Amino acid sequence: MALMNAVLSCTLMSLFQIVPLIEQILFTKLSSPVTFPLNNQLFNFKQLITVNLVNQLDKQVGFVLFISVVVICIRLRYIEKIWRMLFVISLCLILATTYLVNWENFPLTLLKVIQFPWRLNGFTTLFLSYLLAVALLKLRKYIYISFIILAISMNTVSVIKTCKLLAEEPVKVAFRELSRRNDYYQLTHSVFVPDYTNEISEGTKTNIIPDDPRWRVVQHEVYLGKQLVNGVQSNYSANAATFQLRNNQNKSEIAYLPVYFYKGQKVYLDGEEVVSSLSEWSSTAVAVPPGTHTLRVTYSYTLLAKISFVISLFSTFIFLLIYIIAKTEKTTV
Repeated sequence: MALMNAVLSCTLMSLFQIVPLIEQILFTKLSSPVTFPLNNQLFNFKQLITVNLVNQLDKQVGFVLFISVVVICIRLRYIEKIWRMLFVISLCLILATTYLVNWENFPLTLLKVIQFPWRLNGFTTLFLSYLLAVALLKLRKYIYISFIILAISMNTVSVIKTCKLLAEEPVKVAFRELSRRNDYYQLTHSVFVPDYTNEISEGTKTNIIPDDPRWRVVQHEVYLGKQLVNGVQSNYSANAATFQLRNNQNKSEIAYLPVYFYKGQKVYLDGEEVVSSLSEWSSTAVAVPPGTHTLRVTYSYTLLAKISFVISLFSTFIFLLIYIIAKTEKTTV
């Protein structure tokens, strides 16, 4: 019963993320990601120890949690049986990322799609973090405070190293472009992560390079009839983008705008709402008649997304209220 309550509460409180994600995936028709041989992501025991000791958090659980395995082993007899079982599961998950398991023997495509061994790290991190807290809280205060300081220090160093790395590298994929995009408030680069792409770009499932048409979107360029438009006046905010451009042709041309295309988008041509579509460059496309025009692209949450947010918000308050009432009744008894 407790497990069912936990699953229900987590699901309801997470609806504000789950529902919009599914809605947008179905709308933009994201294809399956590039699949990699699962065994390529495995480690031998020497590599397993090395990547954890140097705190490579993108590959394993990291230094602090790796050391926590030893601490939990020492304190294992002092913790409840259910937490011992969780510790065994955690060890199995760590071993599942080694060559002890030959993942290529499992023919399920789904495992390749979610890059299964690598994704196990999230569960391992969650389980070991909780178990470490359980083990340390029964020790002297200075011991668990020391572990907290160590964890914060190690993670801070890791974050600083990552920031320096991303700052020095050229723009290639979405996470490396985030700081630049935020500086300019530009709504772009939504579909260029090599893991996923929408079906219109299925021929190019790799990191974008200057020869790729999608590179033009990353450069925040506006094209009209696939010809670069110079002198475009653009303005970006958190939920809208405005472009002023001129079509010198005597017929309507398709404008390729460097902004997201997704459900909840509205495009206005000189104040009148017009139809937009997904371009072959994976951005927003809209027909522009001859002359000088102003295009305004706005974004808002869909009705379904708003409803899911309200459900999540109320669910959070309700579960907190239930917890407080139960805690109060237990205290009074």
